[in-house]
Amino acid sequence: MSPPRPGLRLGHSPLERRDTDSAAAGVILLAVAVAVVASPQAALAEETNGAGAEWFLLGAPFYMPETGFGLGIAGGMNWRVEPESRPSNLLVGLAYTFRNQVILSAIDEWWLAGGDVRVWNVSVGYRYPDEFYGYGPDTRASDAEDYLFLGVTNEGGVEFALAQGLRAGPQIYYGYGEVSDVEEGGLLAAGSLPGVSPTHSVGVGATLAYDTRDAVFLPHQGVLLQAGGLAFPEELGSTSAYQKLTLDLRYYVRIWHEHVVAFQARAEHAFGAVPIREMPSIGGPNGLRGYRYPRHMDDVMAYAQAEYRFPIWKRLDGVAFGGAGNVAPSVDDLDPALTKWAAGGGLRYRITDEKLRARLDCATSAAGTEFYFTMAEAF
Repeated sequence: MSPPRPGLRLGHSPLERRDTDSAAAGVILLAVAVAVVASPQAALAEETNGAGAEWFLLGAPFYMPETGFGLGIAGGMNWRVEPESRPSNLLVGLAYTFRNQVILSAIDEWWLAGGDVRVWNVSVGYRYPDEFYGYGPDTRASDAEDYLFLGVTNEGGVEFALAQGLRAGPQIYYGYGEVSDVEEGGLLAAGSLPGVSPTHSVGVGATLAYDTRDAVFLPHQGVLLQAGGLAFPEELGSTSAYQKLTLDLRYYVRIWHEHVVAFQARAEHAFGAVPIREMPSIGGPNGLRGYRYPRHMDDVMAYAQAEYRFPIWKRLDGVAFGGAGNVAPSVDDLDPALTKWAAGGGLRYRITDEKLRARLDCATSAAGTEFYFTMAEAF
């Protein structure tokens, strides 16, 4: 089976497969990032047989258009279930933003059977003031309706190594959410949209991942292909029945020394009565920088983006990026004339020898110019 790679590896599922809430994903990734900063010995643990647990606690600021300025605090531990397996991890993160958003996340990951079996779970709790713009590719900024979301989600699964770089396994999901403090006369106030009234989502599905990357935080070469599907039948307790399919492809090419070109294409398709916070959407610090998440949402979402990553001086690096995406009620309704384009650049500062980097991005699009300050790469 595939050999362990250096660094604190949290696999694919919680950080890379699910992108239903951009800010929450950013906070979870921030928790992982500060864990690596606080515990550099975790990288060395890959090359030793020590089974002792290591603890860490650290905080870091961040900024995203959807949250404003915020502070994330993460703590946890890593250990080995078996002397020759990858380190297992437990992370707890808390984030508070200047928009009075609170996100509490907990991640645990267990590597068993010599690294051939991975068991993972991600739990997130929200108190999250947000905006709803409606559906489709032509929503306007003036369409925004303020609301308060309170909810919890729990997602977990088991992955089995099938071949070199190839993993697959079952996945489960539970979510509960309720929307309040809606604006009078708006779409949310009517109460007819899925996910506005108190909503339970209970899903089962499967995931498949093929990974040949040479690193997790800053790949220089390799491919990551991920596919997954979840079904939310009413028979399992879901308030409404719906399904979601996701396909994510990432490709990295080293063109010269530390000069790298990275590419990502991602698509999601939802069917049925999908709650508003589960709708496929573009935008955010990872999906399509320059558009606020979830400014554009619908049953079908697709985007592609590319980055050129290059060194500047010592630990300081730069990036130039561009991307395009769209949403529609069906694949046939995707209109090239309504494609959303964005481009920008940024700076990176390498925090650890494992090349975890703090990033500052500026992106411009038809929706305006946005800034992002957080940890780790967009993809």
